[in-house]
Amino acid sequence: MFYSFRAVVEGQKIVLAENNPVEGKYEAIVILTMPVNTDANSPAEQSAQKNSRQESQTENMKPLVGTQPARADSVSASNALSERPNSSPSITALFKETLSLLYNDKEKRDARRISSVGDVYVDVNKDAYQRLMQGEQIGLSFEEGGTYLSSPFILVETQGQLYLNFHQFNEGKQVSQDKEKILSQIFEIKGSLPNFVKACIPAQMIPKNNGYVIAKKGMLFL
Repeated sequence: MFYSFRAVVEGQKIVLAENNPVEGKYEAIVILTMPVNTDANSPAEQSAQKNSRQESQTENMKPLVGTQPARADSVSASNALSERPNSSPSITALFKETLSLLYNDKEKRDARRISSVGDVYVDVNKDAYQRLMQGEQIGLSFEEGGTYLSSPFILVETQGQLYLNFHQFNEGKQVSQDKEKILSQIFEIKGSLPNFVKACIPAQMIPKNNGYVIAKKGMLFL
């Protein structure tokens, strides 16, 4: 189930304005609807707000139709985005910017590929890959090459963001167990392999030596 609660947000501090009837560990996605300055309200206005919250508490405790409990061992992509430094207040907008919807929508993937938006297909440098598989602790580098059906990774946003290729790994093809070691160097993996991709926060990339290197790891939700 998803439950909604009224809360006051002051900077990084969140205070529930009503009792929480749910026990256990749950995900929390905070969506700001309007600013509230309680200091500017008169005592009468504050009393009216309190009565309104009490009247709506019973209704808020009811589960929303078609929802389900969040697992304690899972992390929402939208929630993870809200925790990243310098993130926009609009969680929904950020989630759309990750292009994660393409992992589950073939028509949109095809439309993006045909439109020639400037996506670049890349793979890990072969020498770096072999050294990593042999146990060396090295930084990975990436090279351009391949196609949307052969390259495991895709660079977007003027080659600044690296995704797991949504043309190759999606609702029709899951990520296999043998990819875990290489992917863990690029993304924080939320979930277990083998599995299908639910969402991806891209790794941040910078150009170096005619290729690309990772400036900041992304997150992969399975």
